[in-house]
Amino acid sequence: MKRITLIALAFILVFQTISSADLFQYIAKEDPNFEWKLLEEKALPFEIQKYDIEFVSQKWQDIVWNHHLTLVMPKSVKDPTMVFMIIVGSWNKKDEDEMMYASAIASGIGAPVAVLYDVPRQPLFNKLKEDALISYTFMKVLETKDPEWALLLPMTKTACKAMDVIEQFADEKLGIMVNGFVVAGGSKRGWTTWLTSAVDKRVMGICPMVYDNLNLPAQMKHQIDTWGKYSEQIDDYSSKGLPQILESEEGKELSKLVDPYTYIENIDIPKLIVVGTNDRYWTLDAMNLYFNDLIGEKYILRVPNKGHDVGDFTRVINDAIAFFLKVNGDLIFPMLDWDYGETEEGLELFISSDITPKSVSVWTSSSATKDFRDVKWEETKLEPQDGEYSYTLKKPQNGYSAVFGEVVYTYADKEYYLSTEIRIIGKE
Repeated sequence: MKRITLIALAFILVFQTISSADLFQYIAKEDPNFEWKLLEEKALPFEIQKYDIEFVSQKWQDIVWNHHLTLVMPKSVKDPTMVFMIIVGSWNKKDEDEMMYASAIASGIGAPVAVLYDVPRQPLFNKLKEDALISYTFMKVLETKDPEWALLLPMTKTACKAMDVIEQFADEKLGIMVNGFVVAGGSKRGWTTWLTSAVDKRVMGICPMVYDNLNLPAQMKHQIDTWGKYSEQIDDYSSKGLPQILESEEGKELSKLVDPYTYIENIDIPKLIVVGTNDRYWTLDAMNLYFNDLIGEKYILRVPNKGHDVGDFTRVINDAIAFFLKVNGDLIFPMLDWDYGETEEGLELFISSDITPKSVSVWTSSSATKDFRDVKWEETKLEPQDGEYSYTLKKPQNGYSAVFGEVVYTYADKEYYLSTEIRIIGKE
């Protein structure tokens, strides 16, 4: 009897491990707490109709997750069946900025835009928020061996349940059958955007912003190799030793659970990755650790001289509009190709496009070290030669130099920008 008990215990311990399948299982699990209600309907300037909705996505760790969701509809709706959903942080009853951006996008795409608030539901556990809250839950995963403690799971489920709300509301109240979503979000919400697209086939395109951190273990190692330390912006994780824990077996399983890199084969939809060149969270060339591994159509918007808040909202909004139109079949995006090559003189960049661009530039910067977070980027316009654009970045006398290409296209009366990968070159 004792031997059978020990065998049973061993069986439980072997199979009580964290797995990437746990994300799918958690999302699929029915939750009787799900419900929604319309709070208010209101007219906004520029003939925009606004619907404020309150909903409960789930109960997680005995905590009911309630959220605010705003749906904006332009008067001129070209296609109401595709929705642009933007995931943001806490709802504080002051939504002027979000409504300004949502209204601009809705008018530009001629389709509904939803703003999903309270991702995550916070503060929790003695007033923890954002990275402090996420890192706390990661430690709970390691402590309890329960993958559902990872905050990214309920955050992702919130986005999926928000799509349920939008579909049901549009059907019941507006007589519209929604059949697809383009999802966007920044930072932790960008992280959530990636994961949402991995688990929910209703997502037709994604625009993750300022989360340049796929391939988590490699990113953490690269920060040490590049800076000799971790970014001060991830202190909530590094102070708990989480980057080092990722190298252990249990840490690797946690990483696989929450790292979008685990699920890239599921994310074969168009993606527009938005980053700032001076984001203090990530190394300058962080994207090089995962971009080539991504499946399907992939585009980059690299905003020069901007950090984690991106800042250049006109550029970002115009790109978001263009990307939505592309996903919805209303705009043909270019086949933008680039190639880097090293010579004795320096680093060569070649750019070509099947659609003639309005302009092509390179942005360059220099730094005494590989830390480019405080540098100023300078633009150089390029002229075509036989339909191709080229630039040579000379080796620096000291320190390091970096370069990326930027190509500007037009649609309607607007411009949108696409960028190349980035490269860094040193004296040797």
